[in-house]
Amino acid sequence: MGITIVDVAKRAGVTVSTVSYTLSGKRPVSEHARTRVLQAIEELHYQPHALGQALRSKRTHTIGILYPAASAGLSSLQLEFIEGASTVTTDRNYGLYLWSGHDQDQGVLQMIERGFIEGVILMEIRVKDPRIAIMKERNYPFVMIGHGPDNSPENNGTSFVDLDFVAALRTGVEHLAGLGHQDLAFLNIGTAMNRGAAYAISSTQSFEQNIARLGLQGQTYPCPPDPQKGYELVCSILEEKPKLTGIITINSWVVGSILRAVQERGLRIPEDFSVVTMLPSHLAEMMHPALTSIDFPYQEIGRTAAEMLIRQLDEPYVLPTQTLLQVPLSIRQSTGPYKPRG
Repeated sequence: MGITIVDVAKRAGVTVSTVSYTLSGKRPVSEHARTRVLQAIEELHYQPHALGQALRSKRTHTIGILYPAASAGLSSLQLEFIEGASTVTTDRNYGLYLWSGHDQDQGVLQMIERGFIEGVILMEIRVKDPRIAIMKERNYPFVMIGHGPDNSPENNGTSFVDLDFVAALRTGVEHLAGLGHQDLAFLNIGTAMNRGAAYAISSTQSFEQNIARLGLQGQTYPCPPDPQKGYELVCSILEEKPKLTGIITINSWVVGSILRAVQERGLRIPEDFSVVTMLPSHLAEMMHPALTSIDFPYQEIGRTAAEMLIRQLDEPYVLPTQTLLQVPLSIRQSTGPYKPRG
């Protein structure tokens, strides 16, 4: 059994409470008693219990990430958010706790009540997100990866970092329109749409608004975050719309499925069909063909969110920071000029 605070008290010839007050500084201790306690600690090589100290000081130096998984578990891409955040927490000597369960509203309350987490990064922000109300009611430190619609209460007085999905979809549609494509499909993430995720809703709205503005034909399809189901959906879309010449997607799970379905139909990319995606650059460049993509900076967003939250914890009076990233479209080998088909 390891050395305990009781052993220190016996060696120093003082009470346990005197040792406790010497360590915590909560009450004054005579210089004589303090010297004897510190000497006993050194002689016994006593290591104070880190968690106990943290609970007494209300500083655990641990933050949480609440990330409701879109499917069973998190994909390697989603984990890049976590990896980005962990580089910051490691550098700043903070712990990082991940909660990926589906019952996020209850998860928020449990994390707050347990007291092990000092603040939280919320992800998959909904258009009306009860988790944000819970945080604000309890004055609990949090930041968001994502944000609510413009002028929504979710954004008032909160810190967030997000990709500008409205601009991203506008850029994708304009790129294909500039190449002469007239009929497009947008594959959104079905589970995110059903849940009311703000980025999924704003992406659909942006796609449809820009299709109308440019006089194009287009339709949004809720697509499961599942490669096989994505493949089956794309096959059915191509069967239903044989003259379709372009797909835009933010659904990273089905990018390979799109390529497979298009190529199995005997269509060449980009000669006969164009694909615009949203992926990190290192993955978009590895695909065959290399994909034209909004190069989503997963790790940068994770790092930024962790930095925002730790700054909020270390400097309680810091003003909210709201960062909306504008990411350009990287044109690669998956998009080309419109070619009519019979």
